[in-house]
Amino acid sequence: MKERPILFSDPMVRAILDGRKTQTRRVVKPQPNIPSRGKWCGTTHAGSSNCPYCPPNFDPLLTVCPYGQPGDRLWVRETWLPWDASGGVEKYLYRATEPGTACDGSWKPSIFMPRHVIRITLEIVSVRVERVQEISEADAKAEGIEDALAVSPPVTIGQDRIFSFKRLWDSINAKRPGCSWGDNPWVWCLSFKRL
Repeated sequence: MKERPILFSDPMVRAILDGRKTQTRRVVKPQPNIPSRGKWCGTTHAGSSNCPYCPPNFDPLLTVCPYGQPGDRLWVRETWLPWDASGGVEKYLYRATEPGTACDGSWKPSIFMPRHVIRITLEIVSVRVERVQEISEADAKAEGIEDALAVSPPVTIGQDRIFSFKRLWDSINAKRPGCSWGDNPWVWCLSFKRL
């Protein structure tokens, strides 16, 4: 079992704590050179001839998920703040659940959160690879999308979770070359459970 850090935004941390988020999608880097309708199974056999999904001579470096395999753990980095509660006893505040807390320091970015400060550990249950636009309604719900009003700015009532996920995806990834919803990048789909 290996442990690795993973970043989540405040709304996604709240969704994990509420038990609504059990999946995350992360862009595969670098993107594999597979035709737009091609498949790739995401396992480590590197395109063996008996796999119906992987092209021959597939690059084995693209078949290893950098976030881990089932059974590995992820520790969630989130925006935080050290807080001296009383008598020198160090406490930590987490912006996802204490956003209005008055403090004399500034919030620390999640990227700088050390291991000993984390409060959420996840265990990877499954790993697969797909294009981001292949997300199902059930998977969008597992991503923490409650309904069409769950993203900002809200979408029209009656639109599905996939559309809401698309808006969320682009709010995070659209500025990165080749990573927008319209680019339809290959993504790691990690299912997890909270420990």
